[in-house]
Amino acid sequence: MAFNIFLPEGQKINGKDMVKDYGNGIPFEYVEAMSFLNNIKEDEDVYLVFLEFLERYKDDNDFERL
Repeated sequence: MAFNIFLPEGQKINGKDMVKDYGNGIPFEYVEAMSFLNNIKEDEDVYLVFLEFLERYKDDNDFERL
């Protein structure tokens, strides 16, 4: 990873470090995403802007080809 050049020896990040879980089979990224959504749901205006952003992203990208 390119940012490893900025890290001290012994602190380098490899691909395995990027896919962590909490020991219950739920990926770290999923837990973090759910935490983010739960936090922004507390502010309805922020949540609605986020949903609008997702809708625009979906409209700008062709998900049929995925």
